[in-house]
Amino acid sequence: NYVCTRYGILAGWYYSNNTIARNNNINGSCWNKSISTWSVGVYTGYLSHNATIENNEIKNTSLGIRVYGHNDTEHTTQNKILNNNIRDIYMHGNWWGFGIYADRASNNTFEGNNIQNTSLGIYLVGGSNDVTNQGNNITNNLITKSYQWDGILLYRAANNSITNNTITENNRHGVFLYTTTAGTNTLSDNLIINNNQNGIRLESANNQIDRNIVCYNTQNDFQRIGLGGGTATSDNNTCGTPDGWDDAGTTGCTDVCGVYVYLNSPPNATKTNNPNQNFECNSITGNGENLSSITLYIWNSNNSLYATNTTLLAGTNSTTIFNMNLPDNEYLWNCRANNTAENEGWGINNWTLTVDTTPPIINLNSPANQSNLTYCTITLNWTASDSHPGLTCTINVDGSTSIKECANNTACTSTTSCLSDGTHSWNITCKDSYGNSNTSETRIFTIDTTPPNINLVYIANNLQTPQCNIDFSCNATDNNGIKNITLVIWNTTAEYYSNSTQSNSIIRTVNFPLGSEGNYKWNCLAYDTFDNYNWAANNRSFDVVNITISLVSPSNNTIFAANSVTFVWQTQAIQSNCTIQIASDGGFANIVDSKWSINNTTERNYTTILNNDGDYYWRAKCDSDCRTSGWSETRTFSVSTPPPEINFINPTPSNNTILCQNWTPINISINEQN
Repeated sequence: NYVCTRYGILAGWYYSNNTIARNNNINGSCWNKSISTWSVGVYTGYLSHNATIENNEIKNTSLGIRVYGHNDTEHTTQNKILNNNIRDIYMHGNWWGFGIYADRASNNTFEGNNIQNTSLGIYLVGGSNDVTNQGNNITNNLITKSYQWDGILLYRAANNSITNNTITENNRHGVFLYTTTAGTNTLSDNLIINNNQNGIRLESANNQIDRNIVCYNTQNDFQRIGLGGGTATSDNNTCGTPDGWDDAGTTGCTDVCGVYVYLNSPPNATKTNNPNQNFECNSITGNGENLSSITLYIWNSNNSLYATNTTLLAGTNSTTIFNMNLPDNEYLWNCRANNTAENEGWGINNWTLTVDTTPPIINLNSPANQSNLTYCTITLNWTASDSHPGLTCTINVDGSTSIKECANNTACTSTTSCLSDGTHSWNITCKDSYGNSNTSETRIFTIDTTPPNINLVYIANNLQTPQCNIDFSCNATDNNGIKNITLVIWNTTAEYYSNSTQSNSIIRTVNFPLGSEGNYKWNCLAYDTFDNYNWAANNRSFDVVNITISLVSPSNNTIFAANSVTFVWQTQAIQSNCTIQIASDGGFANIVDSKWSINNTTERNYTTILNNDGDYYWRAKCDSDCRTSGWSETRTFSVSTPPPEINFINPTPSNNTILCQNWTPINISINEQN
């Protein structure tokens, strides 16, 4: 649909080749006609080529279709302007209003267009030089009711072909050929009747003009200006007022005018989903005769006569409308008029009409409904089928739309931009060339491109342990849930252990028997329900070690003057349980003290009180669940404490004092180092 901008559709601009503008309804009624800038329905060219502009409805613009070259030597070429319905094109100031305007254009095709109510139907114009437009083919068009100028005007244009067109009721000339040098255009098999001035006006020479019906035009059927005319072989034309035109070997035209019909609507090659159609036929006669009747003929796709309808007429010129309701089918139609002299005339060509009220069938192929996807760029795949080729499909993703042309009954794809994580919806609406449309089911898919988050709980990194059975723990979180989690342990040569659970956490006890000492790494791998996976950011290392032990203090043969002694020893095996023994004999038969230590540190200590002076022996041993250091070396130490010091406080007299009372408190002080 037409958006209210200057150009309805830019179908190629600056090297934009092979553009297609098809099946659009362009209505420029919202454009402000009072402003200084003209508007156009479809614009192509300016160093662009091979555009296809087909089956568009264009109205209420100041140009219907413009095909524009760059300069006199750089033309726009190989464009196809096909089966467009162009009407109600208004003038902008004293200019424009053209149905089709081709400027510096060569080797283009203008075919099957219905052009009504314009200032000028088709205008081929060159640049500063003659013979600028070359090799264009203008065929099978209906051009009628140009309110200002001509049906077709070729200006400074040569070597073009104008064939099988119906050109009627235009304000000035039906066809006007103008160039200051030889035109060498071909004009053949056209019906050019009932135009307000001349049927064909010639201001160029050497044009090949054959088999045209040029009748009942108000001034002249042919008008030659200066040297304007045809070749010596031009022949077999029909006219009433030749104005100096002669067919080969004939004065005037070969044939005289009779009864003629020109078809008006529905336009040729109409494709519609409306079964109710008004068939409009125009008929005209002369030479003192009146029209007597006109009959509509409709044939179906089997070439069988489907329907006829006859209306009685009077006068010399008539427009007749037949209303018909038609089932889905492909039709040919034409009208035959009779006059009172029992002469008859048909439209110069049968026109085609296809009625199709059946919408396309759309099957969504992928992604399946409720799909869970781990990537953000999604390829949508569908198949649309219809009884006729040419489908325009609208892709709707979360309310945003795009357009794709699709082949009939063939898988069609469209790839989205990168979509956000979350739930999305999509459907497809396809429209055929007849205006029937259908919308598929709406499907849902969910995108999750975020992998799980992994947390390693225990064991700690860089742990050294003598344990044979080590507990490991990790867990994972994800917005859409965890599918499974796997604990993996490996060393420098191979995987040592792997175990999975369908949960978001795992706790496992792994056995490292004697002989499995060494360096290991571990991590956890989790999958979410969309099969995104992730490891913890960093592996953790640990060492499985044998137990060694070294005594730190007291050193051998230490003498303590106090009876409180602190013992310190070291082991590299943090997760080991240690025992210290203190004895009064070297064989440890007489254990004075013993302590079992569970400190998870490399350095252990124990403090005890030894009540008796003397020589002592001490040693330590550390064990895990399957590994042991054995007893350490045995060290000796001694405890030798001084005797207590006793001081009399009272009675205060000196030694051998005689007291006169029968009781006396005696106070002493005792100093003991220990």
